[in-house]
Amino acid sequence: MKIRLVLIFNFVVLLTFFCSSKKSTNSIATHGNLALINGTLIDGTGTAPISHAAIVIENEMITAVGKLSEIALPSEAEIIDVDGATILPGFFNAHVHQAYNEHNLKTWAQAGVTTVRDLGGNPQNNLFAFRDRVNQSPQYARLV
Repeated sequence: MKIRLVLIFNFVVLLTFFCSSKKSTNSIATHGNLALINGTLIDGTGTAPISHAAIVIENEMITAVGKLSEIALPSEAEIIDVDGATILPGFFNAHVHQAYNEHNLKTWAQAGVTTVRDLGGNPQNNLFAFRDRVNQSPQYARLV
C-alpha cells in the first residue's frame, strides 16, 4: 500500500493544483486535509483501475487510497469531486531539451509530466538558481 501511495503522490498534487480553485489550493496549505473522490484511479502497478476512488491527503501526505465506499473521509477534509477524471502517477521524462524554460515546464506539468531531466543547459546561465526557483511551484514539472 505504501508503494501505491508513493506512485500516485506526484500526479495527485498536480491534479489538485489544476482541478481545484485558488481557494482550494490555499485551503490545502492552511488546513492540510483534502479528499479527491469519484475519479478512476490507475496506480501504475498493473492492478485493475479503481472506479469511484477516494484519495485522502492530510498534511501533504496521502493517507488513504481505495474505493470511496471503503475509505473513511476525515470530517474536516475539503472534498473535491473529480467525477469523470482519471488519476494516475505522474510521468517522468528523462530526456528533454529546452527544459530551462518556464513555458515548457508548465506545459509538461499540465500534460501530466511531473519531472524532467535536461543535461544540455548552458552552465553560465545560473541553471541551479533557475531549477531551485521553479521546483518550488507545482505549476511546473520538477527539473533535475
